Amino acid sequence: MSARTAGTAVYIGNHTAGTTDWHKARRGSLGGSEIAAVVGLAPSEWSSRFALWHYKAGLLPPDTSESFKQTLGKVLEDAVVQLHVARNGGHVQRTGMWRNVDRPWQVAAPDRFKVPAPRSKRPFSIVEAKTADSGNAFEWGPDGGGNDDVPPYYACQVLWYLDTFGFDEATLSVLIGAREFREYTLRYSAADAAWLRREAEAFLDSLTRGQAPPIDGADATYQAVRELHPDVDGTAIDLPYDVAQTFAEARHGMKTAETHWNHARALVTDHMGAARTGWCNGVQIALRKSKGTTGTPWVEAARGLPDQIPTEHPDIEGSAA
Repeated sequence: MSARTAGTAVYIGNHTAGTTDWHKARRGSLGGSEIAAVVGLAPSEWSSRFALWHYKAGLLPPDTSESFKQTLGKVLEDAVVQLHVARNGGHVQRTGMWRNVDRPWQVAAPDRFKVPAPRSKRPFSIVEAKTADSGNAFEWGPDGGGNDDVPPYYACQVLWYLDTFGFDEATLSVLIGAREFREYTLRYSAADAAWLRREAEAFLDSLTRGQAPPIDGADATYQAVRELHPDVDGTAIDLPYDVAQTFAEARHGMKTAETHWNHARALVTDHMGAARTGWCNGVQIALRKSKGTTGTPWVEAARGLPDQIPTEHPDIEGSAA
């Protein structure tokens, strides 16, 4: 019996994401949810090149736990797909796990295939369904956008899928909060796909050679190092000077930054008075929150607050001239 194919990929199984079988099937390969970590674009708390390398090398166990957000994303996946079909029409199918015919280490498990008819075995595109907190809406461009309007880690994932199957474009659908639905058309880029492949091959080659990536500043890396050294045996050790100095400087920097942050928060709180939100030249800077009606309010930075505030309001030309 011939292998089932889709574009330039061959079917390898149907495994639920995050399960032991799913991890086992991807052990010697790289999937769409991993490529962003390989190229350093994954969110710090999700993964890192260092953490992924040690998992792939078998030095860390697979993380089969699931956060509430991950569970919610799975539960709402069908709803997001249904919103896509309601808006665009057409036909979609569940996919399973696939690998590229020429690059067996390139694995893809997109959420849905687009197909020309309900029972068709010839998919021509994919639909990837996402959910996002309303507070993270700033990461997403306007509805109907393209490759540059979605978070880079999702753009990497979808491009990896397109490259695996040889498809030209895909739809990324996202439900933001409970009220906003946006869609993006992501198109294949040969140059970007070639870059992802080169980085992937270098990563896999480093696994073969046993050459781990350097430790970086990602939260996932720190958590991985903690898991690599789970015991405390009561001994003492002399640290290298550069390691000790880096630690001391970082700790001092944290204390200095905390003092600076408290000063800045106090200034903003004093200026805001009883206001709910604070703005400067068209940019939301801060908001005040409280627990219930009797709690003392506190100030938080607004989502997406830039490092540099514009020197003039965009609606007032020449105000800073």
